[in-house]
Amino acid sequence: MRESLHELMDEGHSRKNMEEKQKESDESIKRPFLDEKEKSFLFPLLIELFQRIEGSLEAIKKMTQQARNKFSDRLFGDHFDRVMTEETERIDILLRNLLDYIKVNFTIQKSGTIHKLLEETIQKNRPKLEKKNLYLLKRFEKDLPETIVPDEHLRYMFNSILQHGLLWMPAHGNISFVTRSFSSPKESPGEQTPFRWEGRYIEISFLFDGYKKTAREGMEFELKLVEEMVHRHQGVMKFESDPQKGKTLISLILPAERRKVIYYQSVG
Repeated sequence: MRESLHELMDEGHSRKNMEEKQKESDESIKRPFLDEKEKSFLFPLLIELFQRIEGSLEAIKKMTQQARNKFSDRLFGDHFDRVMTEETERIDILLRNLLDYIKVNFTIQKSGTIHKLLEETIQKNRPKLEKKNLYLLKRFEKDLPETIVPDEHLRYMFNSILQHGLLWMPAHGNISFVTRSFSSPKESPGEQTPFRWEGRYIEISFLFDGYKKTAREGMEFELKLVEEMVHRHQGVMKFESDPQKGKTLISLILPAERRKVIYYQSVG
């Protein structure tokens, strides 16, 4: 009886150990090979490494082509060229496939979009800015949130505002680009507007110092289109002008994105 009891107890312990090991095994399978923090650190390094190797392969290809006619033995030179070309192409294909695999399996959190697009807009209009010798001042909020507005719409609005301002700016004037985020303001009954404030917002301001146009009436067609697009995205556009000081402020107030936006890198 005692022996059978001990056998049952041993069997129970063995079964429990097996279940615990199976549970640990299942958890290890479910758990990702790398967590998000490790991915965010490792994958960009791998991408940079592959890109550097690709650069080295290109250098090897060029040297191989240049060395082809340098061999005294022509047959060996042709063989050397063929083997090196095939091997470098094989490695290149392997690296590109690995790089594309990493890109489609690694998501990147979208960040800094507004500042990137403002810089892009400035570069696009750089010749006109330099022609008038305009001084640019940037005051960007650190870690500015994303907005719900699509990138292409932001590009259109930023470019339209800057091109409009450039048309009315004299030589040697100043243009300031300012960004900030804020929570919904509390309006008193006397200050209420048809616009409904809710959540967080981002303000992108263009300050033109030396702006010649003095009145909003007869606002240019391109600004009316920008204003319509801002309203479509539940935002507000401000146009303030001080004729005496020659300063005009055009600002866009847009809803901030509440969600974490992620995307995959393009391949190919």
